[in-house]
Amino acid sequence: MKFFLEGEKVGLKKLTEEELSQKYVDWLNDMEVTKYLVSGKFPSDIEDVRRFIETANTPNRVTFAIYRKDTNEHVGNVKLDHIDWISRKADFGIMIGDKSSWGAGIGTEVTSLILEYAFDVLNLHRIYLGVLKENLAAVKTYQKLGFVEEGVRKEDQYVEGRYLDTIVMGITKSQWLASKSKIVAVIQARMSSSRLPGKVLKPLGGKPALQRVVERVIKAQRIDEVIIATSTDPTDDPIEALCSSQKWKCFRGDLDDVLKRYHDAAKSAGAGIVVRITADCPLIDPTLIDTCIDAYKKNIEHVDYVSNIDERTFPDGLDVEVFSFKALETAYLKATSPHDREHVTPFIRRNFRKLTVSQKVDLSMLRWTLDYQEDYEVLDKIYQRFEKMGLSNFSTRDVLKLLLEDPSLILLSHRLEPSDDEKIEVRRKIEELLEETEVIEP
Repeated sequence: MKFFLEGEKVGLKKLTEEELSQKYVDWLNDMEVTKYLVSGKFPSDIEDVRRFIETANTPNRVTFAIYRKDTNEHVGNVKLDHIDWISRKADFGIMIGDKSSWGAGIGTEVTSLILEYAFDVLNLHRIYLGVLKENLAAVKTYQKLGFVEEGVRKEDQYVEGRYLDTIVMGITKSQWLASKSKIVAVIQARMSSSRLPGKVLKPLGGKPALQRVVERVIKAQRIDEVIIATSTDPTDDPIEALCSSQKWKCFRGDLDDVLKRYHDAAKSAGAGIVVRITADCPLIDPTLIDTCIDAYKKNIEHVDYVSNIDERTFPDGLDVEVFSFKALETAYLKATSPHDREHVTPFIRRNFRKLTVSQKVDLSMLRWTLDYQEDYEVLDKIYQRFEKMGLSNFSTRDVLKLLLEDPSLILLSHRLEPSDDEKIEVRRKIEELLEETEVIEP
């Protein structure tokens, strides 16, 4: 069979009377199949199906039959409806009627094929859809493909005796391109710290600090690859040795021109979107990394750089920066000052569109970065405490609760012993944040 669009598992052809069958009618009368469909009731007899097929492809609608390539069987349909050629947008809908094809990745592949067709062939700007809130598997699939939630229609569909909410989701061409971009976390590390030499390999709860950072970064669900960017200086040989023993990707470049090293590392990994992490942040939060990436992808048409450092509300040591490789390459080619070459992102922050991720309660006075001996001693104690609890995958909230239990673990950004008033204020703010259910405000 010749297909109009073809993937690894499926082929798509225009829906015609060739697909008219009792099997198709049975799908539409199966409540398990139609439960989560938001486009209303489907035809229930062969003549109704015939009439639907007759209008399946019009100037403002395109409908494809989905075929499995391994069985050559018709298993469902997918469509772009209400195509607006002026505003260049369309409504997406899909039905997998063959229940034996559920959970086989068919829907994901079909949706990817349709998005590519919509944006590359039809030159549409935006695709939108409605999905019932309870259809969690579909919501996750659409999010993975780059769709973002745009709103909720309350009590929108009546299903099995209940009114259910419909989540409205959409994706623009820019967002789709971003979803296809490889997201690479580049962790810069070196041994020659002037304030705490060799800090990135100092043991925290029995493991090198760099290993603690990498183990937390790889827990971020949005990241495709992690690479360590160190220098060619012989003092950094131990970093390469650790990377080799752990089978991490390692790039070695210029010691002093960190911007060049960072650019070259990202380029070597084929990064489209870069996540900047430093090796002196051993409490880095994978959930916060994902939040910053999501904020970048959601706002990609309006921003080039997202971080939580421009207007600080998070503890020092939870720093995340997300930006396009294009912005990094521009900085690499145009930045000339020693400051810009040493610190990677100042040029980007001055010259590109920015967005800040913040939280409702300002905890920027807390110090969780590894720069001084006192930092090391506290961070080591924190890791030892969690190791004793058997809690390797601890969260920022877990750390904050630990600080409430043991105020001796509180370090402030000014590096002085906290006064009694400061301790009271920090405790109040931590308790306030822990009471919040939604702490992130992109």
